[in-house]
Amino acid sequence: LKEYLRLQAGRKLVQLDPTDKKTWGALARARALLRSFDNVIHELNPHRDDSVEPVGATTEASWALHTLLDLLLAQSAVVRYLKFLEAEIARERRQFGDSPAITIQCFVRQTQARVELKRRRRQFHAALAIQCAFRQHLARRRVLFKKWNRAAIKIQRVFRRRRQRAKGSRPQRFTAQLLSASQQFGDMGWAPTVADGTDMASSGHFKTTWLAR
Repeated sequence: LKEYLRLQAGRKLVQLDPTDKKTWGALARARALLRSFDNVIHELNPHRDDSVEPVGATTEASWALHTLLDLLLAQSAVVRYLKFLEAEIARERRQFGDSPAITIQCFVRQTQARVELKRRRRQFHAALAIQCAFRQHLARRRVLFKKWNRAAIKIQRVFRRRRQRAKGSRPQRFTAQLLSASQQFGDMGWAPTVADGTDMASSGHFKTTWLAR
């Protein structure tokens, strides 16, 4: 049992780096445990003494048995402690070994987040600019539509006035033509030199003048 404890503890201690300050506490505790177990094992060594009575030998054997049981419990405690120490060392190695990778991943994620934030900001500002320009375009179109509507109304009004004036002037021109034609043939009544029963419209000169006009 003593050799087994020494062998196991020696293997674990050889794997540790004595120059590392993080393992000094563990080394000190392991050394103290080994010394205490070494003293207990030395006390269990047989001593020849012929004067010892059988009852005393039985008592010593019982004490040695209880000591051996305590030593086995201590051995299990040492084994558990060594396993815990080994797990802690492996965890620290993984932590320190993965530290550069974690740092690089964090830096990459921060860079990607910044790039994504800048891209979204550019898109947001571009969308705002496009919306503002489109609204200005709609406002200008609305103003131009109002101007064109007013201009069309004015043009239609002027055109209607001119048509109304043209329609109103046609009867006046027709009346003036009739008056000028009647002045050529005298007054509106029958001429005194015209024989009775002769119509003025039967005159060839009147027909020619009327058709020409």
